Amino acid sequence: MIIGTRATVIELEDYGPDALALSPVIENWKEGWRWNLTAVDIIKHIDTTHLDKVFVYHWIETLVAYVLTLARYWGLVERDCTQATQ
Repeated sequence: MIIGTRATVIELEDYGPDALALSPVIENWKEGWRWNLTAVDIIKHIDTTHLDKVFVYHWIETLVAYVLTLARYWGLVERDCTQATQ
């Protein structure tokens, strides 16, 4: 059984040059803001629609890779998976 994913990718759109600056993170950490962060706050930022697609295509790729009779569909599945999850 294959468990896991290939990679985790985060795409940032329309962000300023300071979006990844470390100094605000350190300031928030010193002020104790991390204690105000909840699981709900994190979950609100997850694109579940995209994640669902990635999970489905991950399993389709697994089936095509390991079920010999489906191997002939590898090129088609690889192309569709790439297009659908971008």
